[in-house]
Amino acid sequence: DFVNTLIPLGHLDRFKKSVPHIHDVPVAIRKFLIVEDFGTSGLTGETENPGSDEAGQNWNAFWFREGEGGKEHGAGNGGAGQGKITYFSTSEIRTIFAYTVRSDDGRQALYGASSFLRDYSFNEEKWLRDSYWGVSKKIKDSLIAVPAEEQKIIQTFRDVLGVSRKEKETGLSLIIPSPREFILNDAIDVTIAEFFTPILRGDLVVILGNLTLNSDSIISAADTRLSDEKARSLHTCT
Repeated sequence: DFVNTLIPLGHLDRFKKSVPHIHDVPVAIRKFLIVEDFGTSGLTGETENPGSDEAGQNWNAFWFREGEGGKEHGAGNGGAGQGKITYFSTSEIRTIFAYTVRSDDGRQALYGASSFLRDYSFNEEKWLRDSYWGVSKKIKDSLIAVPAEEQKIIQTFRDVLGVSRKEKETGLSLIIPSPREFILNDAIDVTIAEFFTPILRGDLVVILGNLTLNSDSIISAADTRLSDEKARSLHTCT
């Protein structure tokens, strides 16, 4: 019932109209993929001015830009418009939600967006491919969606969908409905090969399902799972 209020059937109807050439469109939301990072700054910056693009505007860079970071430095991970590039394509209905706890002001923010492949016609009207989920607010004669910040809404969202982030833990939680299928063991192997060095240094800990990869376990995991030949076949950076 909660998922049906979060993503009503009308949303799926709109997606079908945007991809008339695709016939196996999901008829209901059955699964969510949750990806969370901890110890990061979260999506900082203004949340009610999509046009703001100066330094530190990672909220806008994530939701409203493509290939553009928050400009404060070259390693604004998560702020370079990755939402449009990667995460929408991971969802079979090109829709994502994000719950962030921000390091700059401690605020919690819950937001969502869809980025269909093209503009589309629905009920004899033309609609843009991008749409946003949040709280409607009128700002300077324009109606925009701003993040939901009411604690009851956020708590229900976290509890029902299994988000582990607590209200004081800064960072970003991505919730992706109808995720494309992937093989967990392949994801583990790629992670070991791609991030072996930062994990070994203790700069990164990755949890996939029930497996924790950290500085204590990464060498044995690599020895067990990756022969030199297999590691080379993955074509990762390491």
